[in-house]
Amino acid sequence: MILDFLGSILPPEPLGYRVAAAFTNGVGAPRHAFFKTNQELANAILKVSSAGGTIYHACAAYAEPGSRKGSNVSAVKSLWVDIDVGEKKPYKSKTEAAVAYETFRLAVGLPASWLVVSGSGLHIYQPFTKAIPPDKWAVLADLFCACMKHAGVQYDTSRSKDRASILRPPGSYNYKTSTPVLVEAKRKGEAISAADIWRMLKAYADANNIGVA
Repeated sequence: MILDFLGSILPPEPLGYRVAAAFTNGVGAPRHAFFKTNQELANAILKVSSAGGTIYHACAAYAEPGSRKGSNVSAVKSLWVDIDVGEKKPYKSKTEAAVAYETFRLAVGLPASWLVVSGSGLHIYQPFTKAIPPDKWAVLADLFCACMKHAGVQYDTSRSKDRASILRPPGSYNYKTSTPVLVEAKRKGEAISAADIWRMLKAYADANNIGVA
């Protein structure tokens, strides 16, 4: 499953390095490792996590090894959403969070997204058939966020616009709780072109008088 996931949401391997971000005891600045292939990234994720380490994957591909700054992003192949769940959060359950996003997705007409249960929350990815440059992705992400805001979806607003985001990969473990929780992909995403996603979001925005620069 992890290779299917990485191949779906990350740009093809020739378009840049994939990145793993590992944390010591789940805190502090992460240690980054850069890989040329999804298989290498998957191996690192499973190795670190099985040894009790906290590890994330970068959501984009990078031009050069050594920096996970947004300025080094070479290409992006998905939109992503990070939704927290809990008693003091906007959504009390993962089901409630999923329903909120699904209501929005269906209203726009977007295809099925990846639904990843991260332990204490929900990660959502809308994959593209082809990767796009980071500047074009930024424009698409702005429109995506404006439409979600109008629909009332409660999510981490900074994450969905950050091309340098890192999230927990399926197949890893979340060690925040006393009993480690497996990060699982509950549904595969269906890829369509970024241009088609733009058209769907733009039609939704126009119909609802949503202004986006």
